[in-house]
Amino acid sequence: AGVKIIIAMLNLNIGCARMVCQRLNLSNQHLTNLNKTSQPPSVKAGVLKIATLILKYKDGDLTRALLTSKGFLDGIMRGMVGRTPVDCANFVNILGDAIFPAAAAASKSTKSHKRDKSAAGVGSGAGAGSVDVSPVVVCNFFNNHQLDTINKIASVSDDHKATMLKLRGRLVLYCSQLISNNLPFFPGIPYFSRPLDVTDKVLRGMVTRIMLKLKANEDANEQREVLTIAKKFPFTIHRYLSSMHYSFEPRLSLRFIANLTLVTKIIRSVAVNTEVIQRCPPNVIVNGFIPQALTRQLLSQAVQHPSMLVKHHALLLITAILSRLSSVIAVAEKAKQSAIAEVIHVLLPSKETIISVINSANSANAKNQINRKKKRRRRKGEEGESKDANDNPDDDDAAAEDQKDEEIKWATVG
Repeated sequence: AGVKIIIAMLNLNIGCARMVCQRLNLSNQHLTNLNKTSQPPSVKAGVLKIATLILKYKDGDLTRALLTSKGFLDGIMRGMVGRTPVDCANFVNILGDAIFPAAAAASKSTKSHKRDKSAAGVGSGAGAGSVDVSPVVVCNFFNNHQLDTINKIASVSDDHKATMLKLRGRLVLYCSQLISNNLPFFPGIPYFSRPLDVTDKVLRGMVTRIMLKLKANEDANEQREVLTIAKKFPFTIHRYLSSMHYSFEPRLSLRFIANLTLVTKIIRSVAVNTEVIQRCPPNVIVNGFIPQALTRQLLSQAVQHPSMLVKHHALLLITAILSRLSSVIAVAEKAKQSAIAEVIHVLLPSKETIISVINSANSANAKNQINRKKKRRRRKGEEGESKDANDNPDDDDAAAEDQKDEEIKWATVG
């Protein structure tokens, strides 16, 4: 009955909805307990209706109150796992329509905030307070726990995955609209004259968290997301590669091949940033496109692995690194070129190892070609012998066939 009364009051107008949110503590434990799985479906549907009505107003005050509530909206998002794809898509679309325009509007200056409020007439209609939602509030809502919830929802079905893919895409899009300083920046290394403001730091952390939560080595769609973010936000690559928890222990497995392929694609897809090369030291430049977990010992073991598939992908990665090195050296200063080459030389296998692997691969390829030619000749010879045998049958076979015809003849006469 209490849920129905709240829904009826929220349906009246935005003024009544604001009064309800002011008087009703959305973080109240009794209200958040209504999202638990033990509650009847009608009660959980009523709680979902409350959140939907609040978001439909697209009012900054109401949206901020909902986002900052502890446990209320989190419980609704967790409940999306058990809901139908249609219900999940409808709520996520309403959530996105309310959050992202409000966050984008909050990136304006304080003067424009006041001007927009006076023009809209705060408290007079829907969307009046949309400029009051700070991007920091939105980023705090989409924390690591919420991103894990999104991944869990995406694992339910293909329809749920498509809905969460759209939500992440809108989140990345609004981050790209709000980030004013898109210069590459490495934490703890102040090589850039213009410092980052609080909003830029929060948004950068938001984008990097999205990348780290994606399973780019397992899902092709999530891998495309990672590559798209890396191209759009070059500052994410350093932390993403340094925080990469994938294993690079050489072995013949799909996971290892996928890990090498992902790193190779990242190296090839991201453009060389001239400002980073000019301002950063050689070790920072190299760590910007090579994972720290990928050591020289592991690469040497990979190129000397018995499996030709492992060797092939390891050599592709080394080729991408050398190609990136040539692009970096082309725009680097002369004094820094040799230093960058030395850092790369320490990380890659020795020149003798690479030459030995290539020579052994060439000899193995030549031996395989000789064996294939022998097999083709042997096959042609066998086909010729069988053809001659069919054209000239043996005398025994001919006598047996004559005797069989004779027996059939006498049987017919009898």
